[in-house]
Amino acid sequence: MACRERESCWCFGTATPQRAPSPPQNGLCSPSTSNGRASPAPLPSVLRKIEKWGDYEAVGGLVPVRGGRGFVPMKTPLTRAQMASLKKSGKRIKYPHDLQGFVRDQAAQGRRVGLVIDLTCHDCLYESELSLCPGVRYVHLATEAKKVVEPWLVERIADEARSLWRKDSKAVVAIHCSYGFNRTGFALCSYLATHDGMDIDDALALFEQARPPGVKHGHFSEELKRRFPGRPTPSPVQNIQTPENNGHNADEEDPGSLSEPASLSTTPVAGEDPLMGLKRCKPSGEFSPLRTNSR
Repeated sequence: MACRERESCWCFGTATPQRAPSPPQNGLCSPSTSNGRASPAPLPSVLRKIEKWGDYEAVGGLVPVRGGRGFVPMKTPLTRAQMASLKKSGKRIKYPHDLQGFVRDQAAQGRRVGLVIDLTCHDCLYESELSLCPGVRYVHLATEAKKVVEPWLVERIADEARSLWRKDSKAVVAIHCSYGFNRTGFALCSYLATHDGMDIDDALALFEQARPPGVKHGHFSEELKRRFPGRPTPSPVQNIQTPENNGHNADEEDPGSLSEPASLSTTPVAGEDPLMGLKRCKPSGEFSPLRTNSR
């Protein structure tokens, strides 16, 4: 495995290591201090609010697309060891979610996972299990929580997905942010509008059907409608293949608490999480070279 030059965005796969283009905007995961040095990077919110993470359902239904099998939206997976630690600690995890279990469950539904796209702005929480999922490529495209996904990054997502489908049109692409609603939904709706020619209202409805209650941030929906004004012939909403636990658990939280919190805390936390043993986010504004997943 090649050495990691930076600690922010990287890929696991079979591609030859190469430098990815720098994004047009500086997307640091943590702010800099007045002397130019990066301030201490905070822990991901999935660690700070693990029980809230556990109350969100793990995986949505398949969002079909033209030219490929489609996308599966989900929340950030953890590892089996992390899930065992949470269970031992007595944490409330109504909907557990680990990477290996996800790949296995998708296979049971006749879906072969070929790619996982990570939109979170912190280190991969399940990196240790990537090598245990042969045939699954991992791509990290860091995005800031509560901020809309830029068009150039939507194109990166599209390029990665279509590259997979050119080789294996029946494979599915899993995609997640922290909880799998806002950034994930924004990216998928943008893809459907840009590459499938779908009316944005239909795209939003399709994503809501796949991942209830859909895109929750109002400014995300407003920006999608601004970017993609109404089309003359709206596309029909397609039927979604939905797992058994796909219904949204709306009765456990009041409507005002449904907004996805920031992936990163505004209060820096030093050291490592004592329960999970995961490192803090590493500030970086550049992409790392591709790395090859162990076989």
